[in-house]
Amino acid sequence: MEQQASIISDYFCLVYLGLSEFKAISTFTGIIGPDIKEKYNNALEIFLIKPDDKKAFI
Repeated sequence: MEQQASIISDYFCLVYLGLSEFKAISTFTGIIGPDIKEKYNNALEIFLIKPDDKKAFI
């Protein structure tokens, strides 16, 4: 459950604070390319559409 919260926190930071702030405070340790926001969107697609759907946490 902690990993899901971290992913959502990183996504929020990326979307609302921007890439430079995301790099400064994120727990993400992978490669940060120009498509990072799209990758988070893909990973969180079901959750962003319907947060209470149990499929979003599988």
